[in-house]
Amino acid sequence: MSKYCVDILIPTFNNAEILIRSLTSIQKNTQLRFRLLIINNYKGNIIIDRTNSANTDHIQMIELSENKGWIGGINAGITHLRDSGGLSDYVLFLNDDILILDQQTDWLSNMITMFEYYPDVGAVGPASNAVLRWQSMGLDARPYHEVSALSGFCFLTRKEIIEKIGLLDESLFGGDDIDYSIRIRDANYKLVCCRKSFVYHYYAQTGKKLHPDWDSKDWAERISLDLIRKHGFRKYYQTMLPIQGQWYQNNKIDLEKEFLRLCIPDNGAKIYDMGCGNNKIYPTAIGVDSIPDGELGNCGPTRDRPLSGVNIVSDLNQPLPIKDEDADYIIGKHVLEHIVDHLTLLAEWHRILKPSGKLYIAYPDNKLMKAIACDPTHVHVLSPQSIRTALRITGYTNIKDYFMEGCWSWITEAEKI
Repeated sequence: MSKYCVDILIPTFNNAEILIRSLTSIQKNTQLRFRLLIINNYKGNIIIDRTNSANTDHIQMIELSENKGWIGGINAGITHLRDSGGLSDYVLFLNDDILILDQQTDWLSNMITMFEYYPDVGAVGPASNAVLRWQSMGLDARPYHEVSALSGFCFLTRKEIIEKIGLLDESLFGGDDIDYSIRIRDANYKLVCCRKSFVYHYYAQTGKKLHPDWDSKDWAERISLDLIRKHGFRKYYQTMLPIQGQWYQNNKIDLEKEFLRLCIPDNGAKIYDMGCGNNKIYPTAIGVDSIPDGELGNCGPTRDRPLSGVNIVSDLNQPLPIKDEDADYIIGKHVLEHIVDHLTLLAEWHRILKPSGKLYIAYPDNKLMKAIACDPTHVHVLSPQSIRTALRITGYTNIKDYFMEGCWSWITEAEKI
C-alpha cells in the first residue's frame, strides 16, 4: 500500500515555466501527503527547483519516448505507478497550467471528503475560472452538487474506479474527460463538483503549443462526433445538457421538449400530454387540458394565447376520463406545481399508465427562481427530493432526475411498478 494519500499525475510538453509555477503552488498550498508524478512528453530537460524544499522525494518524473499527449501521458503515469509499488487510494489527473491559491490549502482535502462520506461518488472536481460550464465559478452557490461530467484539468478519482473501468481511451480524438465521466456514471457512481475547492486554470497553455487550432469550433465538433460514435447521441446529449442549455435558451428552443423527444419515441406508443396547453411533445400525443382548443390560456407561456392540440378537456384536479392502464407514457410538463392535491394526481396518472409505463414530470428549480413569486398560479415549491418522495408514495420506481440548466428546471423520470 502506498504511503501517500493521493497520487497527482501531470502530463506536460515543453512547458517548464508554467509547470514549475504550478508545482510551487501545489507544494506550498497542499496539506495532505501526496506523490506527484510529472509525465514528460518532450525529450528535453525540465528543471524542477528543489532548492525551496528539503524534501522533494515525493516529486518524480518519467520521460516518454514520444509525445503521447494528455491522454497517453495520464495512462503512462498510471501504469508507471502501478509497476513501481501501486497507486495511492486517490488519483488526481491535473493539467500543468494551474495555480493553487494561498487561501486554498484545503483544496484537495475538501474534495477527498466527498469520497469519505459518500461511497457512491466516483470522481470530484473543483470550481474554476476557466472550465466546463457546470464547474464555473459563481454558477451555483451550493458547496457540493452532482454534475453530469467533470473537466479533466483537475479530476480526482479513486484507485478502485480506475481498476474497475480501466484507463483513459487513447483511441479518442479528445473529450477524454467527458468519456471518463460517462464511463464512471455507467458504473453507477456519481460525479460531484466541490465548490469549497477552487483551482485557478490558465487554460490551453499546453494544448495550443501542440495544436494552434485547439479549442476551435471544428476541433470541438470532431470531439463531439467521437463521443457520439462511442456512446450514442442520447447519452452524449444528456451528459452535455448543462453546458448546452444557454445556447438553447438564446435560440428560443424548447429544451425540455427536445429532451423529452429523446426519451420518448414517436413510434405509435400511446402518449398522454397532461396540461398540454399549445405545446404538445408530438402532434400524435393525446393532449389533456382544462381549457378547450381556441380558448385563451390562463397561466405560464399560454397566458392570453389560444390553445391548440387539446384532445381531452378535463380538469386535472378531478378524476380523468381515461381507462386504466391505457398509456405507455405520461408527460406532466409544469403541471404539478399548479395542483393543490398533487399526490392524488400522481396516483391518477399511475392508474392510467400501463405496467412499466413511464412518467415524465417537469418543474421549476426553486433554488434558481422563486417558483411561487414568478407565477401566482403556482401553489407548490417542488424539488427532486420532494418529487421522489411523492412518487414513491404513489407507487413509482426507477426514479431519475435531469437538470435543465437553460430552463432553470428539472425533469424527473419514473416508472410504474
